[in-house]
Parts: sequence; C-alpha cells; structure tokens
Amino acid sequence: MSQHRIQRAVSLSLIVAVLLTALGVAPAAAMPREDRSSRDSLAFQSGQYYIVRRGDTLYGIARRFGTTVEAIMAANGLRSTTIYIGQSLFIPGYQRIEFQRGSTSATVRGALAANQLDTYVLRALAGQTMIVQVVAPRGNMLLSIHGANGEVLKSSGAGSASWSGRLPTTQDYFITIGAEGGVAANYSLQVTIPPLRPQ
Repeated sequence: MSQHRIQRAVSLSLIVAVLLTALGVAPAAAMPREDRSSRDSLAFQSGQYYIVRRGDTLYGIARRFGTTVEAIMAANGLRSTTIYIGQSLFIPGYQRIEFQRGSTSATVRGALAANQLDTYVLRALAGQTMIVQVVAPRGNMLLSIHGANGEVLKSSGAGSASWSGRLPTTQDYFITIGAEGGVAANYSLQVTIPPLRPQ
C-alpha cells in the first residue's frame, strides 16, 4: 500500500472519530465502562487518540498522558514497543478514585478481559501512608504503582499484589492492575490512606 493510501486511511479514521464524538457517540474502545465501583468510591474512565510524531516513543507518550507503556500496548494490541510516524494510538484513560467525605479508604471492583490492564489514579499528600491491596477469587494479580513524576513505588515484577509505604511527594499516584499470564480475571482493589498526624 502506498504512503498516500496509508495517510488517507488514517485521515478517514480521524474524521470518523471526530464525527462520532460530535454526535455524542464514542468509539467502542473509548466508551465509558460499566461502573463497578462500590458505594464508598467514585471511579470513571476516559480516553483519546494520538497520532505518533517524529521522535515519539511509547515511554514518552505514556509519561505525557499519565499512563503506562503496558496499558497503551494492551489498548492497541501491540506486540512490541515499535511505533511509526503517523500511527494512530488509542491512549486509555484512567479511573480516578476519590474517597467519600470522612472516609479513609475506597474499594473498587473490576473485571479484566484477557490481556487487559486497568489503571487507577488518586491524589495524596507527601508523608501520608498508602496501603494498596488487590484480591482476586482465582489466579494471581499483578500490581504496579508510580507517581506522576515517574517515580516507581512498586513494579509489577515485584510479585506481591499488595503494597504499603509512605508517599514521598504530594501528587497523583497511578495504580495499574493486571492478571498473571494475561488471563481474564475479576478483582477487588482496596486503597487506604489514613490522615496525616499533626507533627
């Protein structure tokens, strides 16, 4: 296929996406997911398309949009980190968790399709302790946590699906959940952040 045809195909797909958005009909990959959150938390998801430019890398794109390389690869069915100029990528949104007034914890229940990752984000203060635990009825879950500044608090290769630690910076923190072996799985995520104690 010629470069002209490739560019035309990309342009047509973008035009369709814009028209669907204007009509209030989102593409299937960007449709809001069913709300599976419990009553003590709020969660929602969004997403958008991005056209790869010269010099872009998946790592750079992930940092720019506050997501992970793994999440972008899963959302676009990529088998490697190689991307091309002019390529249209769907950037999966995240689900923001907000504690209800007076609450120090939130629980969100979700369902992963095969090879899917879910990413959650919440804001916390420097010095607060965050406790994260992922529980699944079957199978082993993968958990990674990083700050908006790129600092990794826990990598998915660390093995455990739980983490507890003192937060170094006031910022958004991203929690990414997957299933070992890329299998479909139901799970429950609990995040607890006790209030800061006066010094």
